[in-house]
Amino acid sequence: MIFNAAKFIDDCGGVNEVARVMERHRTAPYRIIRTGYIGSPLICKLLDRNPHLDLNDYFNKDTHNDRECK
Repeated sequence: MIFNAAKFIDDCGGVNEVARVMERHRTAPYRIIRTGYIGSPLICKLLDRNPHLDLNDYFNKDTHNDRECK
């Protein structure tokens, strides 16, 4: 499974809004998009501000490597 960070950030209001929540420069969300890594404290903050989002919607099957969560 691969986390679609770009879609998650976009649905949370975009890079500027996510950077504001993170209290970081607006380039920080681009690192999340590039690496696909986002810490659980930030996920909690973003989901608190966007309770209508379902985190499961942002995971896609990794067809490149045929990996699945076990």
